[in-house]
Amino acid sequence: VFCRPNSYRQIRVSDFNFDPQSKRYTIQIVTSKTGEHTPSKSTFSLNEPLGILLTKQRQHVVTTYSHLVAPDEINKLALFPSRKLSKDKSHWLSDYAIQSWGMYRSGNEFGVGYAKKIVFILGDQSLTLSANALRHTVGTQLAQTGAASKTIQSVLRHADDLT
Repeated sequence: VFCRPNSYRQIRVSDFNFDPQSKRYTIQIVTSKTGEHTPSKSTFSLNEPLGILLTKQRQHVVTTYSHLVAPDEINKLALFPSRKLSKDKSHWLSDYAIQSWGMYRSGNEFGVGYAKKIVFILGDQSLTLSANALRHTVGTQLAQTGAASKTIQSVLRHADDLT
């Protein structure tokens, strides 16, 4: 809930894991906020349907983009990479993506890039979609159920309860 597009753009293939013994899916996400100088990764447990979906995403990324990196750097690939490649698919169009294993330059570029693709796939150009809109929907729903502003602040990781 409190992860932002800047967090999702930084997820690497190696950050998503499945433990066959416990049958648990986990993901490590940098929960950075604007102005935070030393963001750290937090580990989140995932439910099985999301774990299966992210397993398919990882497989797709490795199949589609692994030729763009050295074999020993495949785990560094962005789990949600920039999809803009040259016509011959030999490199990313963005110099930043080339230097950072497919990562988008910013959370805004990530959010816009993926939202546009989802809207295109759904075929509804009137649809407004953004990661922050989804995050704030959760905050609105909490407020509608009578949650305290401090609770909403904590869930969304806002700097203060007025936000």
